[in-house]
Amino acid sequence: MMHLGVDYSINSPGICVGGVYHLFVHPNPEFAIKQTIETDKVTHVIQGVYYDGAALGHSYSGRAITMIKLILIELEKLKIEEPGTAFVEGYAFSKFGGGSGRLIQMAENVGVAKAFLLLKGYNIEEIQPTSVKKMAGKGNYDKKQMAQAFEKEYGYFPHEKIGCGIESSPASDIVDAHYLWKFGK
Repeated sequence: MMHLGVDYSINSPGICVGGVYHLFVHPNPEFAIKQTIETDKVTHVIQGVYYDGAALGHSYSGRAITMIKLILIELEKLKIEEPGTAFVEGYAFSKFGGGSGRLIQMAENVGVAKAFLLLKGYNIEEIQPTSVKKMAGKGNYDKKQMAQAFEKEYGYFPHEKIGCGIESSPASDIVDAHYLWKFGK
């Protein structure tokens, strides 16, 4: 069975497929990459798919549907024969200021993503952010510590391969998605 780790961020969701293939969707064309990383510890593929966020305006629903379509197109290319479980990160409510409209939009978008994954045959399991962080070391790790744990385990920093800051999206989304996958493997 093929399990997924899904870190849904409002601008750049990251997905880890089987611990090897790391996919993200991002509105910056500079991150439209596909690289194979080989270290003495692992072989990984990192792929970034560009979407024109500016053309979609401020419509979170339009962005969500576009990002989900792009992700599903890439997942279809992998020809996964036996879907397993999609481990999806739960919400850290304080990050969005409690009951803000942005949190509601994100929840709505994640609901759409979960529906698509269910239609593709995946079970859905929601994992709390502290549990994801514990897979890397401790439940209170910040984005930098998560990246350092990834580098220690696999021999490279995803942000260096993607070309963004160590605590920045889309690399932080890839790291989270990987540890979500690892939680369920």
